Amino acid sequence: MIPYLTGRALIQTNPYNAYSTVATIANAKRIIAIYKTVLPSHPSNRVCIKIPSTWEGIAACKILESEGIVTLATTLFSLEQAAAAAQAGCSYIAPYVNELPVHFVPGHIDNDKGFTLTRSCQNLYTRINAKTLVMPASLTSVAECLQVSGAHHITISPPLLAALAATPAPAISSTSAPLFFDQVVQGEEVGDEKLMEDVREEAKYRIRYTRLKGGQAEKKLVDAINIFADCQDSTEGLVKRYSK
Repeated sequence: MIPYLTGRALIQTNPYNAYSTVATIANAKRIIAIYKTVLPSHPSNRVCIKIPSTWEGIAACKILESEGIVTLATTLFSLEQAAAAAQAGCSYIAPYVNELPVHFVPGHIDNDKGFTLTRSCQNLYTRINAKTLVMPASLTSVAECLQVSGAHHITISPPLLAALAATPAPAISSTSAPLFFDQVVQGEEVGDEKLMEDVREEAKYRIRYTRLKGGQAEKKLVDAINIFADCQDSTEGLVKRYSK
């Protein structure tokens, strides 16, 4: 795939390592080593390692980035995770607009979508001059793709990308309503200093994140890791079945 891309290929670590910094780092380095073996002529920074944004995962990102490995903090559902990812020096974050079950459970709807969170992450990064770029993910419609236009990057599935390409571009003029990402949120910067201070310390970070929205942000992260772990099991099962 790499030779046909102008940017980076993104590969996610094993979700079973989500709560181990050491195991996540080892898994990420193994992915890079395999890539170098398969495509030795291409620079390894063409690969970005996606890592679930647990405390341990973000700590792994910090170490990997210090060694020149590009990382993305994924399964992100809070400004706390975004702040920690920026301090870790992550190259990207992936705020989920919808919790992951919407793609796996028929009829499931996320009633607390992450549009505002995605914009708040990008605004925070602008205010603190972070290098981290915002790449929203888990979109379910063309309308949702259009709503996050203005983000640094967007993760769009092939079916949605085809639907988006077939959709006429909306007319935009100087008198049009501002795009969602261009809307100014007064007072949003209040609390930045305390936020950035709290996410430096594990205990403060964990209790702040655990209590956020009555625990719903943490629940979304746990649900995502469980779904990815199920997918890991299925994939390994297929490999074992057809490699005999």
